[in-house]
Amino acid sequence: MSEKMTADEALGVIADMAVASGTPSDSSSLAKAGKALHDEIERLRELAYQEVEGVRLVWRELAGRALNEIDRLTAKIDRLRALVTPIPCNERLPEGKGSVQAWDSYNGIWAYESGSIVRSNTSQWTHWLPLPATP
Repeated sequence: MSEKMTADEALGVIADMAVASGTPSDSSSLAKAGKALHDEIERLRELAYQEVEGVRLVWRELAGRALNEIDRLTAKIDRLRALVTPIPCNERLPEGKGSVQAWDSYNGIWAYESGSIVRSNTSQWTHWLPLPATP
């Protein structure tokens, strides 16, 4: 048979076979078998539905965890990017002691160390970046 049958259609076919057989004992046996088949199909259908729902719940949980991890890592990347993004000199200049890396519009990269400029003039700087303390 190439077409799919529903459980109710299968039960109807079994009942028709029972009636066609003409034997009451066979009819009742077939009807019971048909009912048992129908009940088993319904039980399996419910079980499959529950399993699918369980898989959906697991996927939702995993997707939620993945999105939380993406958010956490994105925030970390943003914090790290802020540490290595050069600061335009028209926004602010370095203050106090410490080392910075500076860029000027003429000669490229220069250094400013512990309050004194090395080979550069801050008036030529376009951007600067604080450097970590030496170990």
